[in-house]
Amino acid sequence: MGETKVETAALKQAADALVGLRGDTDRADNGPIDETVEAAQALNKYTFNHSGAGDGTWASADALVAMGERFSDAVGHLKWLLGEISGNIHETHKGYTKAEQEEKAKYANSGGNRSMYDDFG
Repeated sequence: MGETKVETAALKQAADALVGLRGDTDRADNGPIDETVEAAQALNKYTFNHSGAGDGTWASADALVAMGERFSDAVGHLKWLLGEISGNIHETHKGYTKAEQEEKAKYANSGGNRSMYDDFG
């Protein structure tokens, strides 16, 4: 019969890494959003200064702003996903750690003559 072992330390390390990654994404969208706003403003300024009404620059600026909003929404969703996954892994880690501690206590109290594998045959 094979043995299955859960490396609780690896679970914790993975969850902590996701927390760090989630933290790194906090400002990931700031630069691109700022650049998008600047580009939209430049298009609008060009239209205003060159009497370019009807040349499509206002529509282009609006499209840039809309894409910036979509990008920001996608980054927000990524942050949420990373938080959810990290939380789930932390909960899994806690569950396995608790089960491991209970098993150790159960068999430590049996006088050391039994193995936890005795229950399985």
